[in-house]
Amino acid sequence: MKDHANLAEQMHSRILFYKIFLSQTDTLNLSASLKEQYELCHKRLSKENKSIVADMRTLYARSLVFIGQNSTAEKLTRQSLEDYQDFYGGEQKRPQQAEAYLVLGESLESSGRHVEAHEAFNMARRIYEKISITTCFASLKTIYKKLAD
Repeated sequence: MKDHANLAEQMHSRILFYKIFLSQTDTLNLSASLKEQYELCHKRLSKENKSIVADMRTLYARSLVFIGQNSTAEKLTRQSLEDYQDFYGGEQKRPQQAEAYLVLGESLESSGRHVEAHEAFNMARRIYEKISITTCFASLKTIYKKLAD
């Protein structure tokens, strides 16, 4: 179990690294590298941590949008959305879900499916709004407790 936790931590670090360089690098080579990382992550963590696998899959899907492989990107992103829903116990719960909807919207828009892209982008917006409101109320609750003391 410790090995899986270590691997999950390594994969999370790699995801952050790739996010930084995705728009600044040769996208074709980066996409190939992300595919390798996604396949490793899927092979080693798919049962233990669906969220990390979905994060890597979504990042790989975004790289596919950059190189015009929109149908594959859409398919992978929809898989990530399903995994997030299972892992987090519903839709509209986490920023990762919003990011996946953004990638889905990008792939649909690039395919000329503008109405569906609009729906995906709106879903991302709703998730971000919900998360922001929840965070705001949690912060207010903390402040009110401190003020009451």
